Formats: sequence, structure tokens, C-alpha cells
Amino acid sequence: MKTGIYWQNPKYAVKPGRDFIFDPSLVLYLPLYRLDGASFMSKDAYGHLCSVTGALWTPQGRSFDGSDDYVDCGNIQDLAQEFTVELWSNRSGSTCSYGCLIGIDMTHWSDIGGFAIFDQNDGRIEARIRNASESASDFLNIETDVPNNLWRCYSVTWNKPTLTVYRNGAYVDSNTWNYDIAWNVFKTRIGRWGNIWFYGLIDEVRIYHRCLTPLEIQHNYLATKWRYQ
Repeated sequence: MKTGIYWQNPKYAVKPGRDFIFDPSLVLYLPLYRLDGASFMSKDAYGHLCSVTGALWTPQGRSFDGSDDYVDCGNIQDLAQEFTVELWSNRSGSTCSYGCLIGIDMTHWSDIGGFAIFDQNDGRIEARIRNASESASDFLNIETDVPNNLWRCYSVTWNKPTLTVYRNGAYVDSNTWNYDIAWNVFKTRIGRWGNIWFYGLIDEVRIYHRCLTPLEIQHNYLATKWRYQ
């Protein structure tokens, strides 16, 4: 069953299924393939002002060079202890031990809690969460042995204390950690965590301040995958 309001590109209105969940819980939406300026407003109801450093526009999202490119989305509110993060990515190659697809906010991972999706140079993708008041952090592998130049859709939900990961709309794994996260002081960056940079393409970034259901996650994947085939 569909939930909320669904956005659809008028260009493809005659083709069924090409829409995704656009409801009040969507706090960040970046169709990067449509956003070609050095700065732009996000396409959600909040209109976050985003600034680009280096990341070049392409018809399939922003291209990150693995050395100093990122998109700063500013502060994202209302995530509290529940959220969903979704994005499409395509790694061009390995540049360091970690490449960060998205960080909320990984300004200094060792000092403050948060969340990130990392792309490692050994072919693993992982979702990592960290306690705000302790040094503890934990992660779940989304997948291993990911080849270069291949599009993947990653979805991660956090509903304290459970972190759940999905790949291409399908459940992968989950675990529980009783962590608290001080979201109100965090920024969101695409393609960067501290001095860790991503090398490749990122597109269709969405953050919800609720956990999407498995059916909704599958729907969002099916609604957007046509662009990356």
C-alpha cells in the first residue's frame, strides 16, 4: 500500500511506477542529476541550502574525485532517534581505506557520535553508528566485494536501538545498540567524512525522519532504478 504523497517527474508521467515516497517525513531530497549549480536548494519541503566543493555535475548525479570533493547540506533537524537514509552510488575506484558516501556529521568521528555510510577499498560497504557520549561505535556490512563502476541503491534505517541495512530494496542485516545521538548539532555532508573522500558518482539522496517500512524501501528502489540501468 502506498503511503503519503508521491513525487513524479512530468516527463515520465505516462510510465507507471516511476515515483517515490514524498511525505512530510522527507527532510532531505537531493536529485543531484537535476542540481547543476555551485549551490542549490534541496528539493524537499525544507529547502536546505547546499554548497558544492569540487563535485562535478553529470546527468547521473555528482562526480566526486576522491581527494577534496563534497556537498555540504547544512543542519538536518528532527532526526532524533529514528531515520532512514537512502542513496544511489557508483564507485569509480579506491583511493584510501575508507570512502564516505554520506556523513551526519563526521567532522571528528573520535570525539562525537553520528552516522555514516562508508565505501572501503577492500570492496566492502558498511553503515556505521556511534554513541554521542562514549567512544563506542558499531557497524553493519551492507555488502562485500563490490566491483567498481556498478550502481547500487543503499538504504539504512535507525530506530533506536536497531540499525537495519538494505541493498537494492532487499533486507541485508540488522543489529541493536542502545546509542544516543545528538543530531541537533550535526551537519550532513555527501562524499566526505573529515579527510575521507569518495571517488565515484552519488545520486538520489533522501533522508526521512522516520523508519520506512521494508515495502516502502523496496518501492523507492523500484521507482528509481530505471535511471541507473
